Order: sequence, then structure tokens, then C-alpha cells
Amino acid sequence: METSIGLRTAGIHRQKGIVTEIQVNMGEPRIGTNAISVKEVYHTNILDIMSLMNRTINIAGKKLLLSLVSIGNPHAVHFYDGAITDFPIARLGSKVEQHKLFPDETNFEVVRIINRQQVEALVWERGVGETLACGSGACAIVVAGNLLGWLDNKVDVILPGGILTVEWHIEDSIYLSGPAETVFSGEW
Repeated sequence: METSIGLRTAGIHRQKGIVTEIQVNMGEPRIGTNAISVKEVYHTNILDIMSLMNRTINIAGKKLLLSLVSIGNPHAVHFYDGAITDFPIARLGSKVEQHKLFPDETNFEVVRIINRQQVEALVWERGVGETLACGSGACAIVVAGNLLGWLDNKVDVILPGGILTVEWHIEDSIYLSGPAETVFSGEW
């Protein structure tokens, strides 16, 4: 598939001739100076990368620790200790998206770690609002959690719209897998 950030390949998994899952090579995640547009200047080195992984912003009286990752689009990932349904994403999502730190705005993910191979998450997509799922957001979650030492290389991301599996080995592409269902068919 040709995308705005380059060619991406997909693998199709079948059971009894029916497509049941698709795995997409999402490319290499980026962290650092040019990964996500922020209103600060960084020099590229490991300390700067870790400072981008741990950014605190104040939103509506709440301090949020964010990990900033690009999967071809910007993501701010917040790891949350409480029940994911208790996080006020409807109230805070647009405030994070449009925070002055992000001149090009950002996607926002709230994540609760269940264990090293499983998380649950909520997604706020820039320009859209709260969504049921986000493939690049799931990838950003796993990259951030892996770099912080909290998640393994293969993780199931549980979203309101379903489960996506993300696999990433540092210095390699990230792979996103999810279920495939026939929605419609037709002839042209």
C-alpha cells in the first residue's frame, strides 16, 4: 500500500479460505527532534529522546506525564493507574490535542497496563475526537511502554472497538495485527 509516509506491506491470514486477520508493517517509529512537532528545540541524543518520552503538561488542574512518539503522525501517550473508564478523556482530550506544546496538534492515548503483554486504552484522535480504535495509536502505546521498560515487544492493546496486537523489536519496523471482517461486497 502506498501511504503519505511511504510504502507499507500487509500480510493476510486466512482460516478455511476466509480472511480473518491482517498484519501491517507500520514502518519504524520515530522519537526525537523531528519525530513530533513540539515548541522546543532539542539536540539529537539519548537524553533528548528520554526527555521526549517523559513530558509533563498541566491540563485543567491535572498534571499529565506524556510519552511522545511518531508513527508517521504525532502521539502523546499517558499511562494511567486507575480504571481506564474513570479517565475524563471527553473533557481533557481536546485540551491535550491543542496544547501549546503541540503546534501541529497531537493524538492522545490513555493507557492502563494490565501486564507486560496486555494494556487497555482510550484514544483521542486529533481533528476527530474520541474514537473506538486507532492503529497508529496502538503502535505508539507499545513503543512508549517498551522504551520505558513497562511492556514487552508483543502486546495486545484492548480498545473500545476491539483488540489490536502490536509487535516491535527495537531498531525494526512495528507490526500491527487485527481482525478482518467482510463489511460489504460488490461489483464495479
